[in-house]
Amino acid sequence: MAEKKLPDADSWLDRKTRIDPSDPADVALWGLVLGVSADVVLEATQAVGTDPEAVRKHLLRR
Repeated sequence: MAEKKLPDADSWLDRKTRIDPSDPADVALWGLVLGVSADVVLEATQAVGTDPEAVRKHLLRR
């Protein structure tokens, strides 16, 4: 089975250091960056917090 990959968030991390779950536009943007829906981003922030790299790693483990 091929390894699951998500887009690299490094370039976004340079400019934005956390995901704001109270801002629908921010959540939607991170959904686009990470290749998942906004609902999945919200669920991930509830599980691991608002650090984008932690969210990305969490999504890779799904």
